[in-house]
Amino acid sequence: MADEIIEELWRVKDEMAREHGYDVRRFADYIRRREQEREAREARAAGGSEPESVDGRQAGQGDPAPEVYWQPTPYRGSSEDG
Repeated sequence: MADEIIEELWRVKDEMAREHGYDVRRFADYIRRREQEREAREARAAGGSEPESVDGRQAGQGDPAPEVYWQPTPYRGSSEDG
C-alpha cells in the first residue's frame, strides 16, 4: 500500500512539473495565484471585499491559471482496513 501512495505522489509531482515547464518559479507563481483566488472566494463568501495581492492587483486578476489535467486518485482503503 505504501508503495502505491509513493507512486501516486511521484506521478502527481511529475505531472505538475510538466504542466509548468519544469520551472520552479512558474510553479510558485501558479501556487500564489491559486492562493489569492482562494482568499478572494472566501472574502466574497464572507461578504467582505477582495484582498489585494502583493503587486497591488485584486486577487484572481492576471494570467489565467493553467488547466489541471490530473485528479488525485481517491483513497479506497484496503482489505486490511477492516
